[in-house]
Amino acid sequence: MGLISSKFALLLKENTAYGFRRNLYGLKSAGFALLVGCFCFVAYNSRDVLLSGELPKPPAIYLLIAYLVSGGLWLTLVTASSVRDAADEYARQLLTSLEVL
Repeated sequence: MGLISSKFALLLKENTAYGFRRNLYGLKSAGFALLVGCFCFVAYNSRDVLLSGELPKPPAIYLLIAYLVSGGLWLTLVTASSVRDAADEYARQLLTSLEVL
């Protein structure tokens, strides 16, 4: 198994990248809903401080910023075209590895 994995290491890497992106895209709506729920939970628990005009304690601020950044990245980076790009790279590597066989 060691010889095969070393000979086709790039193929394994591309297959892993494709699978990760495909699964992440498949969980996009559930993951984003969970992210929005967590954001609302922290914002709701910090509502008294936010409404008074004061800044919340640092952990709440860090969480809210992290949720906003994560949500933005999730919406912009996890797309069907990114999955397609990974699939194309995997297919290219698969065809290249056929030459070795």
